Amino acid sequence: MADERMTKLRLMAFMRAGNKCEWAECESRSQLQLAHIHGKGMGGNEQRKYDPENVSVLCMTHHDIYDGRKQQGSSYAVRMLLTAYLKGKWNESGTENTGSN
Repeated sequence: MADERMTKLRLMAFMRAGNKCEWAECESRSQLQLAHIHGKGMGGNEQRKYDPENVSVLCMTHHDIYDGRKQQGSSYAVRMLLTAYLKGKWNESGTENTGSN
C-alpha cells in the first residue's frame, strides 16, 4: 500500500513540475528526485509523507543543497528559491511587488 501511495505521489508531483526541477530559475530535466519539504526529522509524519504539498521535484544538485549535503553556492541558491516563493505569494495575494531586488 505504501508503495502505491508513493507511486501516485511521484506521478502527481512530476506532472505538477512539468518533469523539471522546481527550484527557482532551474530548468533541469535530468537526475530529478522527489524531495520532502518536511522530512521526518523536520516535523514530518507518516500522513505528511504522502501529501503532495509536502514534496517538490528537484534535480540532484538542488536536492543536495536543500538537504544540506552541498554547501557550495547554497546561499545564492537559497536566496533565489526564497525570492521565487515570495513572488508566488505576492501573485497569489494580488499584492504588487514594490520592493527592490
